Amino acid sequence: MFSFIIFFRKILMYRSSRRKEVVVRLGRKGLFPFMLKISSGHIMVYGKTGMGKSNTAKVLVSELSKRIPVLILDWAGEHNLPNFKVVEPGINFSINPLEPYCREEHIDFLVDLFGDSFNFTEPQRYLFRTALKNTFTKNRNPILSDVLEELLSIPPKSYYDHEIKMAIIRRLKPLTEGLIGKALNTGASSDIGEIFSKNIIINLGRFRNARIKKLFLLIILKMLYDYSVMKRGIVDKLLHCTLIEEAWATIPYRRLDEYPSIGERIFAELRKYGECIIGVSQSLSETAWSIAKNSEIIIIHRMFPKDIEVLGIKEKLPDVNELKVGEAYVITTSSISKVKIRKY
Repeated sequence: MFSFIIFFRKILMYRSSRRKEVVVRLGRKGLFPFMLKISSGHIMVYGKTGMGKSNTAKVLVSELSKRIPVLILDWAGEHNLPNFKVVEPGINFSINPLEPYCREEHIDFLVDLFGDSFNFTEPQRYLFRTALKNTFTKNRNPILSDVLEELLSIPPKSYYDHEIKMAIIRRLKPLTEGLIGKALNTGASSDIGEIFSKNIIINLGRFRNARIKKLFLLIILKMLYDYSVMKRGIVDKLLHCTLIEEAWATIPYRRLDEYPSIGERIFAELRKYGECIIGVSQSLSETAWSIAKNSEIIIIHRMFPKDIEVLGIKEKLPDVNELKVGEAYVITTSSISKVKIRKY
């Protein structure tokens, strides 16, 4: 009887662990399959161009999508996976970046989103914040055109103020026109609940301007954060995965004395809400230092040894510059494994 109780407890523990993580067959370690356990937390995939980063990302999301919803933020419009719905911004998908899904600190979030995307100076951020506050006072559900009108109505006190105002307007005006306007200058957003509860690919390749792509991507991440706070709450199991290619655009490198970008802050917070973000970039030096330090899993394809010095394990990856296409080091909190990633 006692042995049966122990056996039953083991079954319960196993089922519990299965709910908290997803096991993916990533490839082969020597002669044996390599199984990777993925839980809430983040994964970074690094490596030179052509070394297999995109294939690794596809293997991960294709396997994860069988167990949990996956969102792919497709920077170049290259993904077309089975069992995924592709949405085209400005065609069959639009969002109102001003829509307050979570009103707490909403204006400050917007200032950081637009400020980081367009490199606003501090005076530009201040004026943009003033315009946002005035706009929300007059209209509870404004769109970008309303903010532009408010900016135009603010009388400049000097030529310097006029230049600040016009610099903001020059950046915001294109967001209300053409395909971009159809995607962003809208009164009602598409069904965000569907975007975060099904397997979805958002084709950012519709936009040619890298700053617009970055802005759209950051807005989606902000909405994901709001959705997670309101709908999921803090959990200790894996509920959703988001793939971000060209992660340098979202979580760019910064000096230690610089304040974290909005992308880096959202990236750090989402893990508490059952989210796994997979970021892809060519080098660790392209992304914020905290990202690699705080990731649960790091997958490194071929790169220069000096590029991994930030991890402090250079001596444990002696042939990182000699890895073949598809080979990678998989670094977890407890192990380092050299793996041949299977082809998608």
